[in-house]
Amino acid sequence: PRDLSLCADLPEEAMNGPRISKEMEPPRLIVTNEFGRLWHKLDDRYCLPKSSVSILLRNPCAENIFDKSSNEWKYDISASIHSEILMDVFSDALAQETYAAATAGLHWRLSKAPSGLILRCSGYSEHLTDFALHLLTLFFADHSFLKENHFKVNRDRYLRSLSSYFESKRADSYASYYTDFFLNSRGKGIDHTIEVTKSSSISTLKDHFERIISSQIQVDCLFAGNVSDEESRRLFSGAHEIITRAQSLSGAPSTSTGKICTTGSFERKLEEGKEVHLHFQSKNAEEQNGAVLITYQSATPSFKGSGLSTLESLVQSAAVRTLCHMLREPLFNQLRTKEQLGYIVSSYYEKSASLHSDMSVEDSDLATTTAIDSIVINVLSKKVPPPIVRKRIDEFLSTFRAKLENLPVEELKSHTDALSKKLLKPKQKLGDEVQVQLSKIKDYAPEVLGRGLGPENLPWESTKELSGAIKSLDRSDLIKTWDNIVAGKRRSRIVSHVYGSSFPLSDQYLGDFDTRNRKKGIETLKSMGDIAIKRESLLQYTDGNYQVKRGLISQKLLNNKVATAIGIAGATLALFALSRKNASESTKSKK
Repeated sequence: PRDLSLCADLPEEAMNGPRISKEMEPPRLIVTNEFGRLWHKLDDRYCLPKSSVSILLRNPCAENIFDKSSNEWKYDISASIHSEILMDVFSDALAQETYAAATAGLHWRLSKAPSGLILRCSGYSEHLTDFALHLLTLFFADHSFLKENHFKVNRDRYLRSLSSYFESKRADSYASYYTDFFLNSRGKGIDHTIEVTKSSSISTLKDHFERIISSQIQVDCLFAGNVSDEESRRLFSGAHEIITRAQSLSGAPSTSTGKICTTGSFERKLEEGKEVHLHFQSKNAEEQNGAVLITYQSATPSFKGSGLSTLESLVQSAAVRTLCHMLREPLFNQLRTKEQLGYIVSSYYEKSASLHSDMSVEDSDLATTTAIDSIVINVLSKKVPPPIVRKRIDEFLSTFRAKLENLPVEELKSHTDALSKKLLKPKQKLGDEVQVQLSKIKDYAPEVLGRGLGPENLPWESTKELSGAIKSLDRSDLIKTWDNIVAGKRRSRIVSHVYGSSFPLSDQYLGDFDTRNRKKGIETLKSMGDIAIKRESLLQYTDGNYQVKRGLISQKLLNNKVATAIGIAGATLALFALSRKNASESTKSKK
């Protein structure tokens, strides 16, 4: 780059150097049309001559095929595989051409997401717009990258990766695979994926590429960093021209739109009060360790943000994160250090998402994302068989509840203060900040803007709201959440057991546990076929699965004088504190 100057639109105080401690501000929505939306964020925190472009091409063909009989898009493993290979072919074909750009500080990546394709470009600002438009032109207008040699290399690489998966991974990786196959996957497993990949060819890849170009594309473009409003508009206008011209020249009939916005992340909802155990032998002959992966899925949707979630979701999400923060160290000390049960002992908080049609409106095409909280425990061990590992984990968890009942206020405060501070730690890099904002746009823009609300109503402040709620937690919140998710009758969990060579899976050995599990109402699945049959009976996790709607934060409240005075995050926490006060007064009244 020859020009390392900062954007002239920056305020004078931002010209003096980085201001990392300054609060992040959300991007502005400056263009909305039939093509999509342009979000712009002039960086005044890092103050570097660099920018980041993220172009989300919402396209259902990335992972789906259109079913004319039902007039909707349905997941298709072949479409997903072809999209993965297409991304690799494009990257491989342009490796030499973009080498000089990488040397000069410009980087890019085109990847597949559940909702479509994402082009990310970053680096020095001077040539970033032209670089991104050049990449779009090569992808949409110049199909010369679709060559047999690039296709074969990347298909074979993909096949090798799939074929060697069960031969080289650790037992806990397999445990995660079986859990994901049960909860999230819509495919039929690795073996089927290998078959479909082998049947692909350069001809089928070109056909898939034509479907992507000819189908409807909705764009969310986020341009952030050392870039002016005018320059971001130039990028958006150029992308619009490139894509619409390619679609008009494709020669293929336009695919029916169906429910374009409702294709994306997916998760099934475990049955409340039910427990599922998976048992599989590791296919890695050299793996001595067995593994147990326990996933507790919350029945209450996770907190998304003001106006999108209930107060109950806010409290429970805050409590779940705090419990995971408190659980990590004592679990490790007991099972790893004292009992020396496993080589790896860990626990962590997991947040996932499930995108679907708005369940409150019949035949709605409006996309809604349901966020999901989970508590996950992972142990890798060759000391005892996986069922014994699970038993030891359960014994520890039963004692942990007693610890919660006697938890000193000072200790609780130390955990909540530390976690709250961690959540509010300023982002140190522009790329990290962009990733957070793009995630909110990707997940919640269709839902919020589709309801006729403004971009300011996206959950930009959700982290701050969660942080405040965490600091307001008391012992009763933690115990209630623990009982709802881990220890109570409503709990839903899936336990994935994988057996290593030290304690191989034996039908005779497993039979004893099977008998006990049936008496407890636990369902045992021992094959991919069993999992495929069982998961067909489960519903997608949606807000509609959760019937309690009380406590919904009114959008009107967030727009009134209270919100004006103390801000959206403050309004949420004010309601949270008010509900606490009312609950406390009710308790005193009963006493």
